[in-house]
Amino acid sequence: MNEREVIDHFRYFSILTNHLDDIRLYIEIDERNMKTFSMELARLIILSGTELKTILTELYHLNHEEDGIEFDKMKEVVLAQFPLIETCEVTVDYTNICLCPWGTIDGENIPWIMAYDKVKNNRFAEIELANLENLLNTMSAHLVLLICLHHVVIDDKISAFLFSMVV
Repeated sequence: MNEREVIDHFRYFSILTNHLDDIRLYIEIDERNMKTFSMELARLIILSGTELKTILTELYHLNHEEDGIEFDKMKEVVLAQFPLIETCEVTVDYTNICLCPWGTIDGENIPWIMAYDKVKNNRFAEIELANLENLLNTMSAHLVLLICLHHVVIDDKISAFLFSMVV
């Protein structure tokens, strides 16, 4: 992993946020619309979630050589490496929406991860999970991992774990 590859990941995230901007033409990013679902939201959840899994895998392989590790195991290892991730908040620009995408709810699985898997594997039957809330959480989690990847590969200092997602 080198600086150029990290920059490419940020460029891809930027492309996804441009798509989110397009969605704002039809769905206002507002608490009242968090359960709004669509096939376009499903597409973006799948794209962002897949890229997020790629970044998680790269973070895992910076310190571990073994392949074929399950997502949950990689997630545990990376969260242990960056313990502040679980409390990290992402604020969606131009809104009062503040998300904590890597936090857990009463020890349960992280809801947007479950939604990503269900939408990816059966988007027609699980379309209601392809909603704005799950998209924003997936993209927020994606951004947090990008910043961690930047921290490890490019810069060894992260000034704060409060980030703003520009949408």
